[in-house]
Amino acid sequence: DANSARSTSAVVTQVVRTTTTTTVTGLPNPVPHGTSIAFVATVLAGDGTVAGGTVSFSDGTTPLGTCTLSGATCSITIATLTTASHAITARYAGDATRAPSSGTMIQVVERSATTTTVSGSPNPAPAGGSIVLTIEVTSADGIPTGAVLITDGPTTLGVCALTGGTCSLTTTLATGSHPITAAYQGDTDRAPSQGTTTQLVDLATTTTSVSTSPNPSIYGSPVTIAVAVTAADRTTPTGTVAIADGVTPLGTCTLVGGSCTLSVSSLGIGTRTLSATYGGDASHVGSTAQSTQVIDRIPTTTSVVGIPSTVD
Repeated sequence: DANSARSTSAVVTQVVRTTTTTTVTGLPNPVPHGTSIAFVATVLAGDGTVAGGTVSFSDGTTPLGTCTLSGATCSITIATLTTASHAITARYAGDATRAPSSGTMIQVVERSATTTTVSGSPNPAPAGGSIVLTIEVTSADGIPTGAVLITDGPTTLGVCALTGGTCSLTTTLATGSHPITAAYQGDTDRAPSQGTTTQLVDLATTTTSVSTSPNPSIYGSPVTIAVAVTAADRTTPTGTVAIADGVTPLGTCTLVGGSCTLSVSSLGIGTRTLSATYGGDASHVGSTAQSTQVIDRIPTTTSVVGIPSTVD
């Protein structure tokens, strides 16, 4: 103008980069612990061009890895995420013509499945004998740790701690059939599971003994027959004992504390074979014993009396 000289400014170059949108997905999701996860990033440019460059992945603030875009996508594969929900972020670094962007998704890592088995030895077991219950817990995701609760129906037998995926418990059980359950409680990365088995415990064997008193005895006088029944597992048998003279029943007696008696006066003269047959109970098998009883004839006394006589 009238007061100012003409001038020209320096050239300024303004670069405008195209906006981008980054998305990330985890495959599969959710996933059991220890399973490989493919994190796939997709970068779309606002101008429809195919983005190039790199994408970095992180779990919160923890870097997971980097991949190079090809056809607007790239991926990394990892199997080290802990059991939890993870915020996974994919960050596109941008390039000369495309702006950076990022996307976030939630990846869920669940506890891995387990399989629990339980077995008893010996099975069947003798009454009163020790039974070893052995538990094994397996998983595709390493060796399970933690505790196993062992029950017999509603009754808790105990807890054992896994070492190398196995543990055992020694116990005794009543005679009969027992539904045994081993319930693995799980650990940080492995889910609970349970296994079952049927443990059989045989009836206890018994030994019956029989004795008489007095022996020998006199015909018609009382004879006391005493019976004792003992069990191999040291429990006390209950129930009744049938007593016979050969094939002739004499009567029964009821066990109290494992013994009983029967008094008879009807035994015939001679050597009698007496049998005592224990019929068993819910926990004990029956058994039989024999004894001999000598019955003597009733003693007699003969006397001679002299009568005076007159001799002519």
